[in-house]
Amino acid sequence: MEYTGERVVKERKEITLYYVFFEHFYRYCFARRYCRDKIVLDAGCGTGYGTYELSQSAKKVIGIDISDEAIDFCRNNYSRQNIEFLEMDIKNMNFEKDTFDCVVSFEALEHIEGQERFLAEVKRVLRPGGIFIISTPDRDNYCRRFVTGNHNRFHKKEFSKVEFETLLKQYFRIDGVFGQVAVTQGDGKSLVTKGLGRESPFKDFVRRIVVKNIMLYKLFVILTLKKRRYTVRPFDEKARYVYLIAVCINEP
Repeated sequence: MEYTGERVVKERKEITLYYVFFEHFYRYCFARRYCRDKIVLDAGCGTGYGTYELSQSAKKVIGIDISDEAIDFCRNNYSRQNIEFLEMDIKNMNFEKDTFDCVVSFEALEHIEGQERFLAEVKRVLRPGGIFIISTPDRDNYCRRFVTGNHNRFHKKEFSKVEFETLLKQYFRIDGVFGQVAVTQGDGKSLVTKGLGRESPFKDFVRRIVVKNIMLYKLFVILTLKKRRYTVRPFDEKARYVYLIAVCINEP
């Protein structure tokens, strides 16, 4: 599957492996604790790596995406007994009311028009008392990452923290708001810039082995993300987070 900058393709060797993937993957590691033994929906599952991660603790996970190409990729690369992938619009879900114990949706909200319709659908398919975990870029800080221009061409609408919370409160009770810095933020020795432009055949060989072996890959992720700056943590008004993550409760 071609990497366009919109969907994360772990299997490819481009910069996404070291940059975009780790940011996205760590959010799923954060969400996994809420999914244990539950029926989970991954709304906007993309290429499926996150759905697979949630399935490690969930009873069952259904990943949906509007792209048939993405769903085909998911089925071919992340098949598992307790996972089902379906082509579906997250604003018009073909599920019964109160189907899921937990809904996870990372980096999807800003990609669609009619965000209210999506949130109303999540509330419908999520059982009372169920958990909704959602992330979106913080508009005030996210644009700083772009060298030219102040926007991501794939985004329809981005939110500030206040706007994000205001929108969610119309449908859910917010149990907690968390922040995540970019992988490149910190000491400047990031996975993005380190070694790029001087790639060796040996590094490329090691990279391919790590990506193809799930145990090696998990070990690599754990060691790489050990530093605190890669983690999702409770929101601090003094910090400059690139991503916002909200844990919500579905109340009447």
